[in-house]
Amino acid sequence: MKAAIVLAILTAIPVVAEPLSPDEAKAKLTERDLQRKVDRDQTVVMTAGDLADLRLRIKQLEGEVSSLREQLGQKEPPKKTVVHNMIEIGMTKSEVLAFVNRSSSLKIIGISADSGVRKSADQVIVKREGTANRDTTVKKNEDDPSRTRTKTDSSSNSKTEVERVHNVGLHETIQIAKYGSYQQATGTHSRGLGLGSETDYETVKKIDGRITVNLVDGLVTGVNAN
Repeated sequence: MKAAIVLAILTAIPVVAEPLSPDEAKAKLTERDLQRKVDRDQTVVMTAGDLADLRLRIKQLEGEVSSLREQLGQKEPPKKTVVHNMIEIGMTKSEVLAFVNRSSSLKIIGISADSGVRKSADQVIVKREGTANRDTTVKKNEDDPSRTRTKTDSSSNSKTEVERVHNVGLHETIQIAKYGSYQQATGTHSRGLGLGSETDYETVKKIDGRITVNLVDGLVTGVNAN
């Protein structure tokens, strides 16, 4: 009985964890941050349609929150502006254009668009075969007619064309030129006093690379730099 009471008392006493040293706490925090980064870096497969639906749902929720704030008389918090340091998958078209406009070494040299509608036609051929009996009366004379049964095979084909329309979203391609600065000789001039001549240079910009950005429904889905 006494042992049971002592066990119950010990069970009821909360267990106090031993304090961690600063190094141990830092190590645990680093481990948690690394795990969080691994979780965030995992690739999630999503179709362009699902992504568009998700963006639409987010806009609807933002509109509902804004409406509730107006009803409560609350001011709308200022939207945080995201500044990108490179073109990334998931950026919107407006963010790509803003990124290019901020850089003096980038320039858009072409934009092409595709409606994303694909059509295909399939031809279906249906073959029908059958056998029919046909009776033919042959008269040898008026008093003795005879009947002959003839088996006739028949077949027919019917063709049906089926058109299919596939909508894979609006496809756009943005071609961006990347410029580099180079020194180019423009001539020479005399240094005077018998010191000879000196070459004159000017700074010019030349295309030293291109960036191809693919978008589906206004979102970046691929970036190719060369």
